[in-house]
Amino acid sequence: MMRFGLSRGKIALTVLSLIFFAMDSVSYGQLREARTLFQWRDAAPTEDPDDSLNSDRPSFTPNSTTLGKGVFQVETGYLYTREASLGQPSVVSHQLPETQLRWGMFADWLEFRVGQTFLSQEELGTYVDGASDTQFMVSLALTSQQGILPESALLPTIFVPTGSSWATDDVTRGGAALSYSWGFLDTWTLGASTQMYSEIDDETADAFLATYQSCYLKKQIGEKTNVFGEWYASFPHNASTEVASHFLDAGVLILLRENLQWDARLGTGLSEAESNFFVGTGLSIRFR
Repeated sequence: MMRFGLSRGKIALTVLSLIFFAMDSVSYGQLREARTLFQWRDAAPTEDPDDSLNSDRPSFTPNSTTLGKGVFQVETGYLYTREASLGQPSVVSHQLPETQLRWGMFADWLEFRVGQTFLSQEELGTYVDGASDTQFMVSLALTSQQGILPESALLPTIFVPTGSSWATDDVTRGGAALSYSWGFLDTWTLGASTQMYSEIDDETADAFLATYQSCYLKKQIGEKTNVFGEWYASFPHNASTEVASHFLDAGVLILLRENLQWDARLGTGLSEAESNFFVGTGLSIRFR
């Protein structure tokens, strides 16, 4: 087992070394005007950067593009979830609002985010409601796409235990996400993310490391509509009772105005041991 862990670590280190070897950093004097912290080696500068509204909603995969300096964006919505484990009563949850505030600051490559969700949950006729833990995140635009080399962003995250007593983990947790995407054939986008966070087991309250992997395919239809399909999964490491879970979802995004986008999605879990269904809708509003 030790040999396997060492081999896996060497593989990860080799992959990271190859990635950074292929990058050139932006000079200090250009930091405030740069769109990304790095550029792929020998890459030509982006002549016409995409100025369309970008939102993390409603997919699980974080956006690999930052807002840009001086831009403020509100993303909020409603999510209905029904969970039913084998032999257990179903649990119905409502999240309203599930809100994220985003600010582009200092430079186009830097963004600060705050996330907060309010929950209402019903199980066996018992209702509880309150706030979840607050999420603080920084988004760093790493690279723009250059051919087969992806656009990418790194998102370090901290969860602060500010939630209601029944909803909080009662500890400060952290982690990070690496999001990457490729645009192709003018109207298609293939995106993915790899995320790792410290988690707390719901039954034993033991800490463990969880890895999340996601992948989506998005298609632009006309000038104002996008549709997408997505797979994502969680993989707990050394958890007492948590098990791996897989999900599928699909959704639509419609640009109502230049700075206003509506979205909707629905999805399901893929586990035989439990039934999960969720549906939601929301808005993204940009101020600049």
